[in-house]
Amino acid sequence: MKHMANSMKKNTSQSDEVWYVDSRASNDMMNHEEWFSYLEKLEQPGVVEIGDDTSHPMKHVSNIPLSHVRQKGRLMNVLHVPTITNNLVSVRKIVDQGMHI
Repeated sequence: MKHMANSMKKNTSQSDEVWYVDSRASNDMMNHEEWFSYLEKLEQPGVVEIGDDTSHPMKHVSNIPLSHVRQKGRLMNVLHVPTITNNLVSVRKIVDQGMHI
């Protein structure tokens, strides 16, 4: 099931726009719902565990245009995880998509 992301812009600081490259992350993930052009509800919702040993529910998956970080292209199959505080980029997924770090 797909729905359009909230078009309302939330206040984001410059640090909210930083993507942390994580060699241990298995997926790209972020909390900015408004950056998604559409959101696809996960067929099997679950949780992600991040480096501080906390678990966060995954809500949606979608593609993110990199124009939000002044780059060309898009990140594919990014998880929408509303409760994380940092945007994470998986090294493996970047390489699998033919991008360079």
